[in-house]
Amino acid sequence: MVDLSLQFPDGFFDEEVRWDFTVTGQMKEIWAVELDMLAQLDRICRKYGLTYFATGGTLLGAIRHKGFIPWDDDIDVGMMRDDYEKLCEVAPKELSHPYFFQTEYTDPGCMFGFAKIRNSDTTGMLRFEFESKYGYNQGIAIDVFPFDNLIGDEAARKRQVDRVMELKEKAKYWITWTKYRNEKVNTASAKVKIKNLIIRMFSGLFFKRSHSFYARFEEECRKFNSVETERKSMISFMPDNRKLDILEADYHKFERVPFEFITIPVPVEYDHALTIQYGDYMKPVKGGAYHTTAVYDTAKSYKEYLL
Repeated sequence: MVDLSLQFPDGFFDEEVRWDFTVTGQMKEIWAVELDMLAQLDRICRKYGLTYFATGGTLLGAIRHKGFIPWDDDIDVGMMRDDYEKLCEVAPKELSHPYFFQTEYTDPGCMFGFAKIRNSDTTGMLRFEFESKYGYNQGIAIDVFPFDNLIGDEAARKRQVDRVMELKEKAKYWITWTKYRNEKVNTASAKVKIKNLIIRMFSGLFFKRSHSFYARFEEECRKFNSVETERKSMISFMPDNRKLDILEADYHKFERVPFEFITIPVPVEYDHALTIQYGDYMKPVKGGAYHTTAVYDTAKSYKEYLL
């Protein structure tokens, strides 16, 4: 396992059973890498007066398990757009190797619509990334999602959602015609040779086109941030998933609660947010993590998997 800055209590890496689920030592190592990056995020946010908060499964884990959901393998946090954009400005200067602050602007080709903090000396590749051999940083990551305003009018919301998805798909399409996200296909077919030739000749032009669409995508996500709205959501991630909606009024006050052996900020009104997303959230539903098919390695850099 790689060296980490965070100090871990005795026994943290031991295999154990939580809620009738066996958490292996390997999973504990993945958790450790993520907690280490969460500590870096917390440091930066404290320094610059930025507010972040647990969201999704991380919020559920903090409230129900006082740490990770035993069968979960990632950390998700959210920020309101203004604080998120300030983080995007300062984090690249605050983090040094092996930590890496990843957005489309610091690592072209990833096209997530949100930010990740990565440990570059590790591997956390989703299956499609592993198979395609994309060249962007694919160390183990924690996700940082911006929240944007949602308009109450259903027709206007649908137009915004449709436009967000359209612009993001166009940006992703054109980036595949650049050196940044060209699949490493092991074939000598004429079709692949022609595509690679086109990419070598016009990669710069296609990159500009891709980032033009990406900038318009982000602008569409921010479309209603200048007006007061009742709800916010991760529009840049899953714009049509209403379970990710939050009530703006629930996110005025925050408190820190235990998460493993550290603490993490959560909205004081977390009950409402968790009920919207999970219903009876104190009743566990066991299952595989979202990244079940990911390739994880806490001792080897993702670069070795791209060879």
